[in-house]
Amino acid sequence: MNDLLEGLRILDLGRYTAGPYCAKLFVDAGADVIHVERPGAGDPARALPPLLDDGSAETVSAVYAFLNADKRSVTLDFTTPTGAEWLRELVRWADIVVENFAPGTLERHAFGLEEVLGVNPSVVWVSITNFGGSGPSRDLRGSSLTLQAAAALMDGNGDEDREPLRYPRHISEYWAGSNAAHAALIARRHARLTGEGQHVDVSIQESLVASYFMHFADYQYQGALQARGWLDLKPASDGPIIVNWHTAVPWDVFAIALEAEELILDPELQPPLSMTANAGRVADVISRSMRTRTRREWFARAKEHRVPAGMVQTLDEVAACEHLEARAHFGSLRLPGGAEGRAPGPPYALSEGATERMRVVPRLGEHNAVVFGELLGHSEGELQAAAAAGAI
Repeated sequence: MNDLLEGLRILDLGRYTAGPYCAKLFVDAGADVIHVERPGAGDPARALPPLLDDGSAETVSAVYAFLNADKRSVTLDFTTPTGAEWLRELVRWADIVVENFAPGTLERHAFGLEEVLGVNPSVVWVSITNFGGSGPSRDLRGSSLTLQAAAALMDGNGDEDREPLRYPRHISEYWAGSNAAHAALIARRHARLTGEGQHVDVSIQESLVASYFMHFADYQYQGALQARGWLDLKPASDGPIIVNWHTAVPWDVFAIALEAEELILDPELQPPLSMTANAGRVADVISRSMRTRTRREWFARAKEHRVPAGMVQTLDEVAACEHLEARAHFGSLRLPGGAEGRAPGPPYALSEGATERMRVVPRLGEHNAVVFGELLGHSEGELQAAAAAGAI
């Protein structure tokens, strides 16, 4: 955690993953983030499994806890007159607004870009959608799976003679949320210099396409389509491990590290033939050798000889990873009932400005009185009337 963005004000209208993850990156850096949720039900992510016992009679979604710890939670129905007016007041307060509704949703409720900039001329309005706010696919429904398919990400994943494989669920939304936070800071810098707000239009499909340009470049400039298949994935005695040769590593050192001396003795199994015509034979030699040791034994040998290698770890192994533990990557979350959970911290480490703090997961609407009363200046009577009308 750090407080380097202290004073930056973020209004999070997001639901589920992409929008809340974008706002999470800000709160992790000390920004003040107000998360607007639906009265009664809240952000739908609150119902996503697994559900944790929070130390009281309630349960808390582990996904929601990870995405929304340290945010201030308010409930607001902006389809009601009072809710719409109070949302305008929150927009006036905010430096950056983040939302991931379907295109046109907020415009139908008079929260289009023109109306928003009329309320706050310097606000940065960030929209994260499946295919962006324009183009023929703008209004298509999508999921992480369909978006990976639409971006050709799946086409390069899996074995060459099998069907394409998806990446882990929701990774598309996390990538888009990260890109949105980056773009929002760029637009915020512009707003501070000029006083002009603007709309940041983030497409999940484009976030995926931009993430693997090396493969796209093969097609764009050479007409080559990427082939599926992990030629570097090898079977150790207790599971798969990835090893690959890099030109910085002498071929004989690579062969010795893998106890595959045949790669040295047979000229046809040495570069460049080992990388082209005889790549299959090389793979067979390495696979036979690697079945004789465990992943950790091979990883230790590869490390000793400075050969690129990586064990294909299971989630329980990642959770107990000594390297991540040494970097204090995992941190604690305090759930609303007082119990504690565990979740990854920010995916970076700063040399300055880092702080140690327990991340706190808010109850639904926990900060209504503080935000609507103290921050926006509404009376207790107004809050009671808004609650009775279903606006909060």
